[in-house]
Amino acid sequence: MEKMYRAIPNSPKTEIVSAIDGVVTEIEVADSSVLLKPEGIAVIGNGEAAETITYASVEGNILKGCVRGFQGTAKAWSAGTRLARNFTAYDHDTFINNIEKNKADITALDNRLDTSDTDEITLQPGLQVISAQRDARFNLASIEGKTEINGQNRIGIIGVENPYVIRYGANLLPPFYEWTLHANSKIIEPYKINATTSGTGNDYNSYVLPASENLFYLLSVNNAGSANRNILQPLDASQNVLTVVEEGGNSIAQGSGLNMRWIKTPAGTKYIRVYLYGVNNAVEQISFSEPMLTLGTEAKPFRPREDSMLAFQTELHANPTDGSEPDELFESGGEYRKLAKWKKVVLDGSLDWRPNNAIPFTGYKRVTIPFDNSGGLSNSQTVTKYDGKRLTNWTGSTEQFTAGDQFAFNTSFTHKIQMTISNTDSGWGDAYTPTADEIKAYFMGWKMYLYGNVTQPYNGTGTRAWGKLGLPLNSDGGLKDGTTTLPTQSYPEWNYYQLLYRLAKETVEPVVSEGCLTLNEGDNVVEVGTGIVLRERAKPENHGGLSSWAVVNHIGSPSSILTYKLDKFLNFYKDDKPFYGWRVQQAPGYAYGNAYLDRPWPEFDQSVAYSVTYLKLDKSPTVPISGVVAANEKAQLSDLTAGVAEALHGVSVLTMKKAEKDAPGWIMPTLLNGHINLGRDAVAYLKDSQGFVHLKGELASITLGTAAFVLPEGYRPKTVFYSGIRTYGPSTGATMGTLSIGSDGVVKITFGQTLEASLGQLVFLAEQ
Repeated sequence: MEKMYRAIPNSPKTEIVSAIDGVVTEIEVADSSVLLKPEGIAVIGNGEAAETITYASVEGNILKGCVRGFQGTAKAWSAGTRLARNFTAYDHDTFINNIEKNKADITALDNRLDTSDTDEITLQPGLQVISAQRDARFNLASIEGKTEINGQNRIGIIGVENPYVIRYGANLLPPFYEWTLHANSKIIEPYKINATTSGTGNDYNSYVLPASENLFYLLSVNNAGSANRNILQPLDASQNVLTVVEEGGNSIAQGSGLNMRWIKTPAGTKYIRVYLYGVNNAVEQISFSEPMLTLGTEAKPFRPREDSMLAFQTELHANPTDGSEPDELFESGGEYRKLAKWKKVVLDGSLDWRPNNAIPFTGYKRVTIPFDNSGGLSNSQTVTKYDGKRLTNWTGSTEQFTAGDQFAFNTSFTHKIQMTISNTDSGWGDAYTPTADEIKAYFMGWKMYLYGNVTQPYNGTGTRAWGKLGLPLNSDGGLKDGTTTLPTQSYPEWNYYQLLYRLAKETVEPVVSEGCLTLNEGDNVVEVGTGIVLRERAKPENHGGLSSWAVVNHIGSPSSILTYKLDKFLNFYKDDKPFYGWRVQQAPGYAYGNAYLDRPWPEFDQSVAYSVTYLKLDKSPTVPISGVVAANEKAQLSDLTAGVAEALHGVSVLTMKKAEKDAPGWIMPTLLNGHINLGRDAVAYLKDSQGFVHLKGELASITLGTAAFVLPEGYRPKTVFYSGIRTYGPSTGATMGTLSIGSDGVVKITFGQTLEASLGQLVFLAEQ
């Protein structure tokens, strides 16, 4: 809008005190109280010869910063000439122009409120700057899967694991709890530290964060003391310091008060390091408070970092050969779902492995899993072994396997999954048939050999022994950690065999998610990545006695170690509420990964539950994330309305689920392979509020060893569960039988009579 000036009733006049020419910009008047202040517009003289001026300020009776001839012609005026706040042509024209502009603005707003406009945004892997027209929520369109074999410096089949996108706050710096602090520094508040400088060296406090090249970053810090120094350094991918070619503010910000320094990051920048420290030539009490790192070169008012995040707990795959037919993650009705086209199975020792060597093979063994792959496409499999080698897909008769490392996946076979294992890998001799438990030991990473001769396969005579197949050999050529006791556990260094196959029918599955991504109007620093772990239960352990520390993820306290090797911590919780009492220690030599947490043991509350959100050190493929954001007011209002509706729906769903948990109902499964209910007591299952699954009912038309039904995820045991049941035959009456429930949820009767079976009231703990 054009500038407008207030009116003065009756336009009182004053007079010019001294004669002026047509160029002076300071005019003294007899009485400035009758004019506008502190700035204004006025008319000198009357009639067609009058001159309209503006002035910027008034000091006493002197008008300063006058614009002569603002309307009319600048000229000389004699002392005593009239000067007043008259109504001018400028006032009239400005009224009209502003009214027209307001009308146009109202029309444009009306149009924007009629039509919802959105901008499509594709967030690319890694760090980037995204501009938004409005404060708006990011609405997910899709994330597509991708599969790599032995990618990301890992072995096996790797999909898009736990994708996330984080919009970092306007302040890119976190609280001091997450910094690497000098021993002399003490946290007073989340964004304030005090220190006593040592006088013997620079006492560095530092923080390193991801950054992009060719951007302006500004650091501002409130310092107290004369020994303070603040430095901003661009770093390359190896965190070597790069040369700054464009900078401003203090070259080394120092001393008390608000200090600022900005740089433009050079080519090759991947990180920025912030140093706040006390110099080595003095012993002094100093402090640093309210550190801010922002984009641009203009300082902004301090605010703590407030990140926005959208994260998922899922794995997305695609055809590993050409990337076709990817899994797809999408949003529907405020909930996130996965259109699953592929299924990955870890072939570990918990599966029901069995030997299958009716026909003897030379140099290798055939093993099978009674695995229900009826939902898979035959011969669609990709299988990797412990060293990353891909097994050969065998499409012929499994009686005609020709070598080790062959794999058959065919839903028409009696044994739907079959594979061969080289004796060189397993340590089984040609004359020996391994037991089911010995096969399981192999898939947990153990190789068999003849005790006393590690190079000799076991052929059925002598003492059996096992060593770790997945570790380098000892200096004498032997396997590490040899034992004559059959192993029942794996070890962290072992890479499991893995299977990926195409589902015959696509399924839609709910996906666990956390957060809501919002973009601020203007520039936003956004990171897209994979490998986030949401709110894992932390198990703090005492490290060093009662006067020492509570630690999380410290290798010296094994029970405190997290599930995955850690890249970096993101969030901390105490009874599911944000908590900033942990100190982050960047110490790869002591952590399971890059960092661990500690807190003085006397300050540690053992009565509450702690959890953490973090990034895994092991990476997986990162893919673009596409979505839309509101571009006008109508879209913002629609988004807000939808968000409120989704929140209310979520509350309703949680209430319903709680009611279901408090009073669970029996669920009747779909029976498979010809099994039927007897009718008087149908087969059913439920899970109680303590996490225990109950089974009941009676089956008929039993086929031993085949799936009777499948329990869904959340109702399955962690390892195979066995139970005795009562079975009936046509002439034998009641005899004891065996029922098994696999970690894949497959329920089957493996031993007993086939006419009828009573499940009774079976109970087991659901752990998957």
